[in-house]
This record gives sequence, structure tokens and C-alpha cells, in this order.
Amino acid sequence: MKPNIVFITLLAIFLHYSCDNLQKEFNPNNLHWVAQKGYLLDNVQRLRAKGKLPAPEIKLKMNGETHWMALDIYQPFLILKENEFNLDNFAPSNIVSVVKGNHEMLMEDGFIKNIQILGTEYDITHCSLLKKSSQKLYCKGLVGRNFFDDKVITLDFRNKAVAYSEKAIKSLSNSYRIPFVFRKTSDVNYPLIYFRGMIDSVDILMTVNTCQRYSHISPELCDKLDYDQKNGYAKIGELQIQNFITKGLKCKVDDNLIYSSPQGNELLEFSLGLNVIRDYLVTFDLPDSCFYLEEYAKTVKTKEVKKNNN
Repeated sequence: MKPNIVFITLLAIFLHYSCDNLQKEFNPNNLHWVAQKGYLLDNVQRLRAKGKLPAPEIKLKMNGETHWMALDIYQPFLILKENEFNLDNFAPSNIVSVVKGNHEMLMEDGFIKNIQILGTEYDITHCSLLKKSSQKLYCKGLVGRNFFDDKVITLDFRNKAVAYSEKAIKSLSNSYRIPFVFRKTSDVNYPLIYFRGMIDSVDILMTVNTCQRYSHISPELCDKLDYDQKNGYAKIGELQIQNFITKGLKCKVDDNLIYSSPQGNELLEFSLGLNVIRDYLVTFDLPDSCFYLEEYAKTVKTKEVKKNNN
């Protein structure tokens, strides 16, 4: 009897992909930094980073279901897209319209019950439902930094892992520490992360955003530094934040950065995005008000990044 060629071909394809998936099975024991930094294996989970954003996504468990949500260190709250969920555990309180420059969102604030994020159960917590937005959100929702106020978290984009701890964690030797402060913005009643850095030796106020594909720069700073702006983007010269230095970074020119400036006379002029931080092991230590960019062993692009020994 002659073998069925179609059957054999399909079987070979199935075995190939099955073996491939087994090789890619998530195993935190294979991550050298977990032990080096002092994380418990039980506190390491899979991280997802794909799609149009691609922001780091972590698991949120609710009503017996698991949802992938973008981890948003920039803002503090839990935001869910209303059309993605059937929420019988949400208690609304009021409708809020949020306007930032040419972006507008309609939100319904309230409280949500019985959710789990990174191993912690929340009987009740603040939540906002996104009802309408002029800017498309490429995920089911955002998990803000309020859920990590008492934690240290490390994001490993390369190996798709996230680790968390309520205790102090060791930093690796090949790391850049960036301290920050929390300050309230001029248009909302909650604080954002701010720190100082330099672009082409000009001292400016900056922030960090884990939900931006590119780093953002203000058009005013582009004009000041005489950068060419093409199709809404600009290539900057040298970026320095503490001892971290990189050159030739492509940035999105953002008219709305000014609306996230802190109260007072200082203007926010730069936001560090995924096109920088996803190339590093990133640790956010909110209790100690700092974050770390840590180089992957033997893989750092030395032409773009160097240590400042001064």
C-alpha cells in the first residue's frame, strides 16, 4: 500500500511546530537574571509584547477569565476598553471627559471587584472604562503603576518575562540607574514620573512611557536644536540620562507633550519610549523612585551605547 503523501506531509508539519512550541515553552529557570537579582521563581510570569504597539502585556484575571493588558508605567490607574468586557463586577461613579491637545477620551470612573494582577488579589480597586477615544488603543486595557507602588518589577522583552517582588532587588553590574520624582501635572490630579536628561547638551525635563513605540520629542525642542522634521519624526543627536548615552535616535514629534508638563513653569520636552527600553532589561523600583536599564550580556550595541566614566 502506498503511503498517503498528504497525510505524511501534514504529520511532519504538525510535529515540526509541536517541537518548536516545546522549545519555546516558558521556563524562568533559564533566565540568569532571575537568580542574580534575587527574584523568587513563583514571582516570574510570561510577558507578551507584540502587535501594533507593542507594549509589554501582563495577565489580568477576572471572572474566571485571563486577559492580556498593557503595563502602563506612565499613568496610575486601571483602564479597560468598555467594548472588550462584560462587566458585572464594575460599579460606576461618574462620567469624565479628558482632553489633551487634539486627543479626547470619554471615561466612566468607578470601582471594580475581584481581580488579580501579578499574584495579588484585589477585592475592590479604582477603574476607568474607556467609552470613546479619538486615539485608537491597540489593547484591551492598561494596568497603571498604582498596582506596583509597593513592588519592584523587571521587564525582559527579549525573553518575554516579567518578575515582581515587594523586597529590594539587586541591580546588575552592567546597569544604568535613573532616579525620578513624582510631580502632579498641570491638567490632571495625579502625579507622573519626571527626571532630567540632556539632548545635545541641552538640559531638559523627561518622562518614560512603556506604551509608546517611539520616544517622543516636543516640536519646540526640535526647533531649538534645529532638527529636521520629516513626516512627523525627527532624528536626534546625543541623548544622555545620567550615565546612559545613545545617539541617532528616531523620535516622534509630539505636539501634546506640553499637556503632560508638571505644575509650574517647566515644560516636558521628551518621553523615553519602547524603541530604547525594549533593548534592555528594564527594572522599575517605584518604592526607591528609580528605574534601571540593564544591558543584556554580550548583546549590547556598542556603537549606540557607551558608559560615561566621568
